[in-house]
Amino acid sequence: MTLDTSKSEGRVHAVQSHQSADTYGMDFKPYDKRVRVEFGGEVIADSARVMVLRETRHLPCFYFPRADIRMAALTRTAHVTHCPFKGNASYWTVTGGDSAAENAAWSYEAPFEPAVEIKDYIAFYQDRMDAWFEDGEQVFAREDAPASARENPFIDWLLREAWEAATSRELTRRRAAVGLERPDDLARDVRAVGRALGLGDR
Repeated sequence: MTLDTSKSEGRVHAVQSHQSADTYGMDFKPYDKRVRVEFGGEVIADSARVMVLRETRHLPCFYFPRADIRMAALTRTAHVTHCPFKGNASYWTVTGGDSAAENAAWSYEAPFEPAVEIKDYIAFYQDRMDAWFEDGEQVFAREDAPASARENPFIDWLLREAWEAATSRELTRRRAAVGLERPDDLARDVRAVGRALGLGDR
């Protein structure tokens, strides 16, 4: 998942019903790429209408409209979690092929008023799905995913080595040594990965 984690220009909700509400913000806006999720060799979700939820102290998260999810692959469980800002989350186990990921998808079916926009959308844990694609390009593959989900050499490199880099400059050097892309693509990708990992430009 290669989300832009910079400050959003969308509407930010102020929440006043919790003691830390003065430090909390929530933003839900459309994503400009088509996103596909695969698990167990099957497409679980494929949508050009994905929304991104950005909230304080959390990484950005994709939410899919139910119409773009293969709901037959989801089985509701009894698991429930509570967020003081969004409400109670219901969960589903995701099944694909011979694999199952327990409580890997969730939805706020009766959200609190500040989060009403996420009603009827479902999100997936990124690291419990095998592969994620944006506009047809693979952007994430689970380390133990089937080989078919690991066809992108850049993804393989990210999973094996990129995490060891302490700065974006070191990340650039490591990526150049691998030689997977042209220099301009290398610089673009390294900047994006560096931002995602919270690395500076030293």
